[in-house]
Amino acid sequence: MNEGGFIIVRGSDDGSKMAYHDKNLVAKIIKLYNSAEGISDRLNGRKIYTQLYDAGFENIKMFFEVKETATLTPAQKQVVFDQSFSYRKNIFKTLVSENPKVEIHKQNLAKMERYLSELEKQFQNPKFWYSELQMVGIAQKEGGK
Repeated sequence: MNEGGFIIVRGSDDGSKMAYHDKNLVAKIIKLYNSAEGISDRLNGRKIYTQLYDAGFENIKMFFEVKETATLTPAQKQVVFDQSFSYRKNIFKTLVSENPKVEIHKQNLAKMERYLSELEKQFQNPKFWYSELQMVGIAQKEGGK
């Protein structure tokens, strides 16, 4: 990157996900997902500022967007569920297809599918509330002042 160049980094952070009236499903899904082989750091959003700083960037600005379900229609809530959760079974499907004799992968896939099905129903429950924070860092390479 050239001196004075800019970088934009978006991070995911499962630690920012909150739900109420979810029967602890969000926490169970995140824990199971993060236990899978090959999963990347799903708590990286909180680390963006320090990582940019340590990499020699200056003029670091952090931006946050709250995604939450209080005013959403059922169709909009479904989109949030799909974006934030539905993909989480795919790692287990891959593990099962690559290692069909490994029983724990099959068990974890079944468990994840059950959790996701239950949570998807909760997203349509009017008493259910969900929120997450999306994080973006913008910074400039040293020498850009």
